[in-house]
Amino acid sequence: MQAVFLTIMLLLGLVVGSFSCCQARRLRAREAKKPIKSKWSICEHCGKRLKWYENIPVVSWVLQRGRCRKCGEKIGCAEIFTELLMGGAFVMLGLKFWPEISEVSSGGGVADWARLGVEMILMMALFTLYGILFVYDAMWKVMPTAILWAAVVVAAGYFGVALLGRVEIFSALAAIGVLPGVYFLLYFLSDEKLVGGGDWILALSLALILGNFWLAFVTLFLANFLATIVYLPSLVRKERQKEIAFGPFLILAGVAVFFAQGFILKLVIF
Repeated sequence: MQAVFLTIMLLLGLVVGSFSCCQARRLRAREAKKPIKSKWSICEHCGKRLKWYENIPVVSWVLQRGRCRKCGEKIGCAEIFTELLMGGAFVMLGLKFWPEISEVSSGGGVADWARLGVEMILMMALFTLYGILFVYDAMWKVMPTAILWAAVVVAAGYFGVALLGRVEIFSALAAIGVLPGVYFLLYFLSDEKLVGGGDWILALSLALILGNFWLAFVTLFLANFLATIVYLPSLVRKERQKEIAFGPFLILAGVAVFFAQGFILKLVIF
């Protein structure tokens, strides 16, 4: 049964990854006030409307070798990368929720199923928003404000349903202070030269789903460590970086800590 459930989560994640990438491109077109050529998926080079079998996540990209079937132009790697990333993330979500699903299945009531269902829906919605933000910031080095605040609202809903009453309020408030608080101060004091205005809002949503000071602190460290590793070669070569897309590093770090929180808390709490 677990294998079936995880397979469903994998397929759902692949579809959500494809959706996230598509929506990021559409949002960019709207913000740039460019006309959207079609409500259907099309090749950005020749405008060909894609058939259903050209839209199968991962499979279509591999079979077509990352190219349009009509014009032969490269589709790019953003789509398949996002699909695989979201597929893996949804499998991890399935693994996280499976023990509770098994417990509720063996003797839970309607209220338990309702709460668990709401938790899962909220997390899947939040991961979808993170997917859009990841692609958008990675490609254009900015994040849409509406999606950022939507993520905060969904994360607050998850905190209220899943964490409220299970976590120490002081620790949760400290998490908000250390993660979005640090990035907000950097954004405010540097006049957006060091940190973009969207980073602290993204960090706020992550702090809400983590709900713990130590988890927020590890996320803060890990996000900056990942960004340093990626951009270190250009810094060593003294190449000038106009803008750094920090959102993807925050998302990767926050999601990694979210899944590994049990292990991390065992290490930091003596």
